[in-house]
Amino acid sequence: MGQEILYCYKCSTRIMGTDLDKGAAFQVGNRTACKACAQELLDLLPPAEREMLRARMSRATPEKGGSSSRMPRAGDTPRSTARVALPAPAQGPSKKMLLAIGGAVLLVILLAVLMSGGREHPVAQPDPGIAEGVEREAAERRDREREAARARDVASRDFAALEAQVKEFQFREEFKKGLDLLAGARSRRGGADWQSVIDRKDKELREIPKGLYPGLKEKALDARRRDAGAEVKVVEDRIAKWGLEDLAADLKGSLAAVVIEPGPFRESAEGLVVFEAENFHAKVDVGEHAWTVVAEPPGFEGKGALQALPNTNTPIEVDKSPRVDWKVNFVKTGVHYVWIRCAADSGTDDSLFFGLDGVKADPANYFAIDAKKKWLWSNKLRNSKEAKIDVTAPGVHTFSLWMREDGAAVDRIVLTAQPKYPVTGGGPPESGR
Repeated sequence: MGQEILYCYKCSTRIMGTDLDKGAAFQVGNRTACKACAQELLDLLPPAEREMLRARMSRATPEKGGSSSRMPRAGDTPRSTARVALPAPAQGPSKKMLLAIGGAVLLVILLAVLMSGGREHPVAQPDPGIAEGVEREAAERRDREREAARARDVASRDFAALEAQVKEFQFREEFKKGLDLLAGARSRRGGADWQSVIDRKDKELREIPKGLYPGLKEKALDARRRDAGAEVKVVEDRIAKWGLEDLAADLKGSLAAVVIEPGPFRESAEGLVVFEAENFHAKVDVGEHAWTVVAEPPGFEGKGALQALPNTNTPIEVDKSPRVDWKVNFVKTGVHYVWIRCAADSGTDDSLFFGLDGVKADPANYFAIDAKKKWLWSNKLRNSKEAKIDVTAPGVHTFSLWMREDGAAVDRIVLTAQPKYPVTGGGPPESGR
């Protein structure tokens, strides 16, 4: 008998019936596949047939050699045809009978060979529907990939434009505006990739003020402790521009908790320092007497003035005199002339002591005030000499006033290295700290 000839549904490889028997090819329904294409055939089969094919594939054992068998030729004895046994000759058969029987057997064999070799089985052709379906799926996959690539390209350009806007806000330190822009852009696209890049940029932008804030906060606190209001405001304005309410609130609370320690008044390079009497650094009261902030006589500079109270028209002993201090950072050494804007109601409250670093300057020649019930500048001592102090080294020193007579009032003080410094009106502006 001849062998059936089939073809693989995908690659059209010729498949013989013996290939199916040896596991070199597989047939399920009207589909035939070589061993190389069998795995792809699994994806096209319904579940039951798919499991059946997997079972066949697992039992198959590859054989060496080709997958196709040789077709029998005319004259070959078919393997499936048994040899015909000749009957034993009857006793005394004729030679003619033997030749006839042999010829008949040979004719039968020849007819069998001719019939088996001349008949061919129909060839199974690949199913065109399956091939069309595979090609259609491939085309659809390519379309999806092109659409995904196009969407990624559009998203990339969109994010590049968004990032440029965010960087502009970052450069101007308007961090809240940049964060709001990112939040609004989040809803433009729903893909995981878009959300991921928005999350990354949001985190990067938040890290910038988070890194800047600690240093700026410490700078503001240091300025507040030094009573440097202008420096504090610079930091407050910068952080307010960020638009981040949590950081602005934290800075405000931290500044409010700082105890202000006023710094010393700074002498100018020309050797001039000016300060309001009420802006003292410390004072020492003795008994009922104290230097007290007042708002009279009218015409004072600043927020008020200091007066030795209560006014009992009584002189104060030198060793029991209340004191008030101002710290000054001197840059020039040597003699400095003392000018005081002061007032007195009468001759019983028109004098006081002054000095540097706790030492009174010539107590016998105290500072004299004109008793005219109004603010006047004076630098005269009781002996009519000029009031002055000697700064022996640059740096911070303490200038002090002591009561000599209660009732004396002081508005402003000028210390200058210039012997003929002209002091008029309310005097020069107060020095910085």
